[in-house]
Amino acid sequence: MSRRVTKTILKLAAEYVIVTAPILIYTSIEAVSKQQVIGLFRSPEWSIATIFLTIQTIRMYLEAMDETSGHPFSSILILVLVGITLAAGINIYIALDWIDNQSLGTIITKWALLFVASAGFVYVAGAAIYSSER
Repeated sequence: MSRRVTKTILKLAAEYVIVTAPILIYTSIEAVSKQQVIGLFRSPEWSIATIFLTIQTIRMYLEAMDETSGHPFSSILILVLVGITLAAGINIYIALDWIDNQSLGTIITKWALLFVASAGFVYVAGAAIYSSER
């Protein structure tokens, strides 16, 4: 693995941890205080992590396009990320009413959105970081 790739992976991991660590810390403290480990997975705060990741992905994508003086290759990407953000917001709204009694569908949707946002973050932000490493 080249030095450039290693540096990109480390920077990408640091960006991801900066975004998700506060959510992990908060949900862990909340789960421990309620003595419910399952609360760690049911917490609506994970949808907030999804929103933060999508916003960071959009920001890094647009910055990379400015720096390379290229045109954004796809407005569809931005629309998909905005759609994920809106879906995460709806998931938060639904989960807040029934934090302890969330349906399995709500929980699966929350984690699926986080997974998709994480994959998009790794792909888009990784490319942006890699292209800025010269």
